[in-house]
Amino acid sequence: MQVRTFSWESDIATVCLIAVGCCGAAVCADFDASLTKALGMDVDLSAKGLGVRSTRYAMLVDNGKVTTIAKEASPGDLKVSSAEAVLASLK
Repeated sequence: MQVRTFSWESDIATVCLIAVGCCGAAVCADFDASLTKALGMDVDLSAKGLGVRSTRYAMLVDNGKVTTIAKEASPGDLKVSSAEAVLASLK
Protein backbone atom coordinates (compact mmCIF):
# COMPACT_ATOMS: atom_id res chain seq x y z
CA MET A 1 0.00 0.00 0.00
CA GLN A 2 1.36 3.41 -0.95
CA VAL A 3 1.13 6.17 1.66
CA ARG A 4 0.71 9.81 0.67
CA THR A 5 0.90 12.78 3.01
CA PHE A 6 -1.48 15.70 2.66
CA SER A 7 -1.20 19.22 4.09
CA TRP A 8 -3.98 18.55 6.59
CA GLU A 9 -2.20 15.56 8.16
CA SER A 10 -0.75 17.52 11.09
CA ASP A 11 -4.14 19.04 11.94
CA ILE A 12 -5.87 15.64 11.92
CA ALA A 13 -3.08 14.06 13.99
CA THR A 14 -3.38 16.86 16.56
CA VAL A 15 -7.14 16.30 16.83
CA CYS A 16 -6.55 12.56 17.29
CA LEU A 17 -3.97 13.17 19.99
CA ILE A 18 -6.26 15.49 21.92
CA ALA A 19 -9.42 13.38 21.51
CA VAL A 20 -7.86 10.01 22.31
CA GLY A 21 -5.00 11.10 24.55
CA CYS A 22 -2.60 8.77 22.77
CA CYS A 23 1.13 9.34 22.25
CA GLY A 24 1.13 9.04 18.46
CA ALA A 25 -1.09 8.98 15.43
CA ALA A 26 -0.66 8.16 11.77
CA VAL A 27 -2.84 9.41 8.96
CA CYS A 28 -2.70 7.46 5.70
CA ALA A 29 -4.62 7.96 2.49
CA ASP A 30 -6.12 4.88 0.87
CA PHE A 31 -6.22 6.62 -2.50
CA ASP A 32 -6.99 3.50 -4.53
CA ALA A 33 -9.18 1.83 -1.86
CA SER A 34 -6.81 -1.15 -1.65
CA LEU A 35 -6.92 -1.28 2.16
CA THR A 36 -10.67 -0.65 2.17
CA LYS A 37 -11.18 -3.55 -0.26
CA ALA A 38 -8.82 -5.85 1.68
CA LEU A 39 -10.86 -5.19 4.83
CA GLY A 40 -14.12 -5.86 2.99
CA MET A 41 -15.33 -2.35 3.82
CA ASP A 42 -15.81 -1.18 0.24
CA VAL A 43 -19.05 -0.28 -1.45
CA ASP A 44 -19.32 0.35 -5.19
CA LEU A 45 -21.29 3.51 -5.85
CA SER A 46 -20.22 3.78 -9.50
CA ALA A 47 -23.84 3.69 -10.66
CA LYS A 48 -24.31 7.00 -8.80
CA GLY A 49 -21.07 8.41 -10.21
CA LEU A 50 -19.16 8.11 -6.93
CA GLY A 51 -16.89 5.12 -7.60
CA VAL A 52 -15.68 2.77 -4.90
CA ARG A 53 -16.08 4.18 -1.41
CA SER A 54 -15.55 3.03 2.14
CA THR A 55 -18.44 2.09 4.37
CA ARG A 56 -18.56 3.86 7.73
CA TYR A 57 -16.59 2.02 10.40
CA ALA A 58 -14.08 2.46 13.21
CA MET A 59 -11.02 0.28 13.57
CA LEU A 60 -8.88 -0.13 16.66
CA VAL A 61 -5.29 -1.16 16.08
CA ASP A 62 -2.98 -2.13 18.93
CA ASN A 63 0.72 -2.45 18.07
CA GLY A 64 -0.09 -3.08 14.41
CA LYS A 65 -2.77 -5.69 15.14
CA VAL A 66 -6.43 -4.98 14.35
CA THR A 67 -8.33 -5.65 17.57
CA THR A 68 -11.77 -4.30 16.67
CA ILE A 69 -13.71 -3.29 13.58
CA ALA A 70 -17.06 -1.68 14.29
CA LYS A 71 -19.08 -1.32 11.08
CA GLU A 72 -22.20 0.82 10.91
CA ALA A 73 -25.37 -0.90 9.70
CA SER A 74 -26.35 2.12 7.60
CA PRO A 75 -24.23 4.87 6.01
CA GLY A 76 -25.98 7.57 8.03
CA ASP A 77 -25.53 5.85 11.39
CA LEU A 78 -23.02 6.90 14.03
CA LYS A 79 -23.85 4.25 16.62
CA VAL A 80 -20.67 2.15 16.72
CA SER A 81 -18.09 4.27 14.86
CA SER A 82 -18.45 7.60 16.65
CA ALA A 83 -15.61 8.85 18.82
CA GLU A 84 -17.84 8.43 21.88
CA ALA A 85 -18.65 4.80 21.02
CA VAL A 86 -15.02 3.95 20.31
CA LEU A 87 -13.80 5.55 23.53
CA ALA A 88 -16.53 3.78 25.50
CA SER A 89 -15.40 0.45 24.04
CA LEU A 90 -11.92 1.03 25.45
CA LYS A 91 -13.15 1.08 29.05
